[in-house]
This record gives sequence, C-alpha cells and structure tokens, in this order.
Amino acid sequence: MTVYGDASFEIGDTARRLRGLATAITDLRPFWPVARGIVVDWLRRQYATKGAFGGEPWAALSPGYARWKATVRPGAPLLVFDGVLRRATLAPDPEYRPREMVLTIKAPHAVYHQAGTRRMPARPIVPRRIPGAALRELEQAVDHYVAGEIRRWGF
Repeated sequence: MTVYGDASFEIGDTARRLRGLATAITDLRPFWPVARGIVVDWLRRQYATKGAFGGEPWAALSPGYARWKATVRPGAPLLVFDGVLRRATLAPDPEYRPREMVLTIKAPHAVYHQAGTRRMPARPIVPRRIPGAALRELEQAVDHYVAGEIRRWGF
C-alpha cells in the first residue's frame, strides 16, 4: 500500500484501473453510436439546407428535368424523387471498429450525386467540409465520453 497525505491506494488496483481506462479510450466502439447520431444529424442538415451546411449549395436542376420532375413529383425537393436516397442517407449502416466507424449509405446512386457525372453536377450528400461549429459538437461528445470513462475508472 502506498500512502500520500490522507490518500492511500494499492498500486495493483491503480494499474488495473489505468489499463481499463486505456482500453476504454482506445476501443471506441461504445462511443460510435453517439458519433453516428451526430453524423446523421449533419447529413440531415445537409438535406435541409440543400448542401449549404457543408459550404457547397447544391446546383439547381436543369430546366428540362425540373419541369418533368414537377409534373411527376410535385413539391419534391432536390435529391428526393422517391425518398430512397434520403432514407438510406439518414439511416446509414454502421460498422463499429475499435478505432474507426464506417457508415455505409446503401443507395447505389448516391455516389453519382456525391461526385457528379458528365451530365450532372455534384451535389454532395456527405459534406466535403464539416463546419467548425459542427466539429465542435463532435469534440464535445468525445470530451464527455472521455470524462465519463475517467470517472468510471475512478480517476
């Protein structure tokens, strides 16, 4: 037993708690669902602002396509025809690994909207640049997770 002032503790117990804390902050699988919610909110904002959230407002539809779409899907916003793409974007399939999270948008045509084609401008669904305020949301969530783990392991 080691004694410092009024505090005493076992070195073995401290080492065990440090190992637990190290595991908790290097294996982020428990945190990824929180991060997924934040990222999905970013994607929701991207749709709501027609791309302006990520700093690249989406180009308008070509006049001919806009007229046709207005007749077959009146009132449907940009990047929404039948809703498949938006539903897939807002419910990406997650894969949580210790140090990374992979979100897959299961809509094969998403890539064409993201990158554009010869005939269609890019309308990035996933922002190419995340605004600083949005990144701070994620940083705050990380801070909260780490602080919680520090408390949980008794430090």
